Amino acid sequence: SQSRYPQECLTEMLIQLDGLKLKDLIIDSRKSPVNRSIGKLNSDDLLSLKLLSGCNLISRGMKIIHRTDDEDYLISIPDSIAWIARKFLKDEFFRNGKFWKIIQE
Repeated sequence: SQSRYPQECLTEMLIQLDGLKLKDLIIDSRKSPVNRSIGKLNSDDLLSLKLLSGCNLISRGMKIIHRTDDEDYLISIPDSIAWIARKFLKDEFFRNGKFWKIIQE
């Protein structure tokens, strides 16, 4: 299932960030904009954190803090960059043109 890959990435990231002694991780909230309650995906993130700390794979002091782009506008920057890159990578003009070569290097 494709839905497991984000959790696998989060798990690996939590382990690596714990190695850097990070305590608070602020990530994009994946709750529905219509329903402001914590969604399943946010709960899955918290469960991953709990399992890793329960197995002593990461510090018990690490926290995940979910925020929306309304709460923290910097959250939208990675999504914006990914959208722009994807847009230009799909466009043949940019893929073979000088603009892609700037990004590629």
